[in-house]
Amino acid sequence: LLDNPLQDVPLAAVLRSSLVGLTMDELVEIRLADRRDLLWTALVRAPKHSTDVSPELRTKVTTFLEQFHRWRELARQTSLSQTLETALNDTHYEPMLLAGARGAERLTNVRRLLDLARQFDPYQRQGLHRFLRFVRLQEDEELDLEPASPSTADAVRLISIHRSKGLEFPIVALACMGTGFNQQDLSGAVLMDERLGLCPKITPPGKEQSYASLTHKLASQNERRELRGEELRLLYVAMTRARDTLLLVGTTNDLATDAHWESSQPQTLETKSILAARSHLKWLQFWLPLVTNDAEWTDDWHGHNALLTWRIVADNDAVFRDSTAKNVSAESAPDFATPPSDLSIEQLKFRLDWKYPHAAATHETAKTSVTALRKRIADEADAEARHVFRPVNPILAPKLSDKRVTKLSAVEIGIAHHTFQQYVAIERTATELDLRNEAGALLDAGLLMQTQHDALNFGDLAAFWQSDTGSALRKVPAPSVNREMEFTARLTSADLKRLPALQTNVAATDEDFIVVQGQIDLAVLLPEEIWLLDFKTDDVDETGLVEKVKQHTPQLETYASALEKIYRRPVTRCWLHFLRARKTVEL
Repeated sequence: LLDNPLQDVPLAAVLRSSLVGLTMDELVEIRLADRRDLLWTALVRAPKHSTDVSPELRTKVTTFLEQFHRWRELARQTSLSQTLETALNDTHYEPMLLAGARGAERLTNVRRLLDLARQFDPYQRQGLHRFLRFVRLQEDEELDLEPASPSTADAVRLISIHRSKGLEFPIVALACMGTGFNQQDLSGAVLMDERLGLCPKITPPGKEQSYASLTHKLASQNERRELRGEELRLLYVAMTRARDTLLLVGTTNDLATDAHWESSQPQTLETKSILAARSHLKWLQFWLPLVTNDAEWTDDWHGHNALLTWRIVADNDAVFRDSTAKNVSAESAPDFATPPSDLSIEQLKFRLDWKYPHAAATHETAKTSVTALRKRIADEADAEARHVFRPVNPILAPKLSDKRVTKLSAVEIGIAHHTFQQYVAIERTATELDLRNEAGALLDAGLLMQTQHDALNFGDLAAFWQSDTGSALRKVPAPSVNREMEFTARLTSADLKRLPALQTNVAATDEDFIVVQGQIDLAVLLPEEIWLLDFKTDDVDETGLVEKVKQHTPQLETYASALEKIYRRPVTRCWLHFLRARKTVEL
């Protein structure tokens, strides 16, 4: 909706959601006040109707419109993730989710969407529509992502600062504060500055070593200020995630005796010091004198006041080398003088030697596609072949036959032929003229694009439909023929081992299984049997046909095994048809 508010269905969805909270009656009330224009136009005009719209509804609509205009402006000026976070905060959407059923899980899914938006942030200039296209492509690919698991209560979470935005925890430990800032971009050969433009280093003629030019130094200083500003913002985000207790931990190469602040230090935090610091810990060292005094230091190593408790530890401190240090009680300290018992040794051996009984399953995905399975088998076969055969000399290799020059690539031509075979009326495929008429009808219906229509080879298509296989398909009742049929099947290790072409250990034990998904070009579901057909547009000749059949056989065998399990009837006929070669091979 932020990308284009002139869409009735998305607008109605947002208005009905908890983000706005309109009832169905209130939506009808808005529509009745303005029946002819778009819903967005009616919504904008709703606050101006004093008689047709109730005061309560006018208040709701006015509040939403003010928020929406502010969010849309944010989408133009800032990142997408910040816009979404602002919308969630303004509408208190996350607390509302937590109050409902499966609130923690739903909230986790919302935050997963925010993570996706943060990944898109670097491409913000390409427009919000690009992000929507990316999300839509994920849906078109039909990737079944696992639902996000809810945040586990009473657990320690390891999380980056970026991912912690919008979250809050009782206790937050911010570690590695002594790690130096990443300044690699400042030493690049060419820097880009908004005001100075391209700022390169200078390499004298005949020399290999380069040095920074004046503009490069100025650009580096400007970029350093920007980086420090971003680090300050990240530090603010990290520190404000804590609700009750914040632990700040870091190490430095400075001597521990130098960590105590001196009274001679400046009493204000200067910009020069902020820019000169190379870590978050250095900022804390600059800041500590401003919020402490000598009376609050117990000694040179410890101190506390109403806000803070701090402790400085040297690298030779007993806490690092002595298990009986004062923060470890004698009862909890391990007794290294007493030898372990035989029983404890046996228990230790058992734990160290234990192996997970389903180790093979940890190397396999629980869900895969037939195409991915076939590609993996082909890759394994190629790896073995590389150890047996020597590479062909490209100079002596025979030239491939010239392909037809079209506006489409080979893959796109294959998609065009598959699309035609998917939608063509099977009863009107007897002659090449019938096929041309069908292609024209599909073009008029918008199922084929003009470039796809022009790329069709009607001679190849007619050769198939005039073959024995094509003639047999025309005699089958139309409801029995399923084209581009999707399926999902559970194949056990035993199922896969029964397939001769699948010579790979997908699962080690009989109880292991994988969920396989695929899409079959054409399947005929008869009362007592199943026929299976797969079209290929590979450009092969007689010599390469055998190798191509061997390559595609695992795919067809997996299809057949899955359909037999789903429909509980045998696959009696299984064909591979190569359109370009005009050959049908029955497996």
